[in-house]
Amino acid sequence: MSVVPKTVLDFPDDEEYLLSTIKLSKDLKDAATKLQTKQVRYFVDRYYQFQHERTRADNQIKEAEVPNELLTFARGHAWKLESLIKRTMGIYAESKEVGQWLVSNHGIGPVISAGLLAHLDITKAKSAGSFSRFAGLDPTVEWMGKANVAKLVTEEIKTHKKVEQAVAPLCLRLGRSFDSVMYQATTKRDGTIRGLTKDNLTKALCRQPWNARLKVLLWKLGDSMVKHRNHEKCFYGKLYAKRKKFEIDRNLAGEHADECKRILADKNFNKETIAKKAYQSGIFPDGHVDMRARRQVEKLFLSHLFQVMYESTYNRPAPIPWVFAWADHDFYHYLRPPNWDKFPDEVYKKPSGEWKGRAEFEEDNDPNKPKPKAKKPRKPKK
Repeated sequence: MSVVPKTVLDFPDDEEYLLSTIKLSKDLKDAATKLQTKQVRYFVDRYYQFQHERTRADNQIKEAEVPNELLTFARGHAWKLESLIKRTMGIYAESKEVGQWLVSNHGIGPVISAGLLAHLDITKAKSAGSFSRFAGLDPTVEWMGKANVAKLVTEEIKTHKKVEQAVAPLCLRLGRSFDSVMYQATTKRDGTIRGLTKDNLTKALCRQPWNARLKVLLWKLGDSMVKHRNHEKCFYGKLYAKRKKFEIDRNLAGEHADECKRILADKNFNKETIAKKAYQSGIFPDGHVDMRARRQVEKLFLSHLFQVMYESTYNRPAPIPWVFAWADHDFYHYLRPPNWDKFPDEVYKKPSGEWKGRAEFEEDNDPNKPKPKAKKPRKPKK
């Protein structure tokens, strides 16, 4: 005869026991690999919600003078659901070639890997810059309030006389994509088409120009890089430490004095904070320097992720990064994605060591390009 707990509160506070109770059947594992992207985004959000609830329960248990069984039960329940989602997201990520590459990098867990797979679509990205812009890491993109946007729209319409002619200058001013703004301004939520008006254009330009959830996910990724920067296997953590040292040296040398003046002029510092004193002295505060180093590594990671996604999806080498294809950058400075060697270095560069331009690369790899006809041997002269 089985022993039945006296109350529901008789819940063991043992993580090993809780982990042993988390069993996924074969059907649930198969279902995890067949999740849709919107469902994966839902589970990633729920994971961090359960994690937040678990940490709150931990704090309540630590501060309680007398142990409370209900708090212990709540904490164990949240931990169990958190672990369950983490395992399912790991199964989902491992079922994709790109997800396997993400998990292979030290410091990138299954939840972050699944979230990146669910938020980023390689078929809609023209380059790695599309990923950075979508994640809110493009400094040229400006998000203004409704009043300021309405004022700009009114001024441009007065200048160009028509709403259609004012769209391109406004997109250039705010760093927005013309196609994206036109789609948002002329398409309803149900997919029906509507006319381009001043109000519709203003609403489209007022929308957040990046994915907020993806931006938070990248911030968590950067935080993980900082925590694992001393681990020998953490590729991006080492890059963060190296980049931060570089940023600190530039900051102490006073190379950001003009930027500090601009920040003081644009922002309103009501109190004499440490940050304000640092800007007044012509240097960035410590937090500003740290975030610059994080964003630099996050952009490099997104560039690597774009290359891995492109090569995994299309089974051909990814387009050459712009700085190597057009700018005067040497191949020596290029960093290949870690744990990814689908194509050798010789595929990307010429025998002389110089990088191919985008047009030349696409021409060489065009499957529809007709093959040159074999030349017939010339007949010897009599």
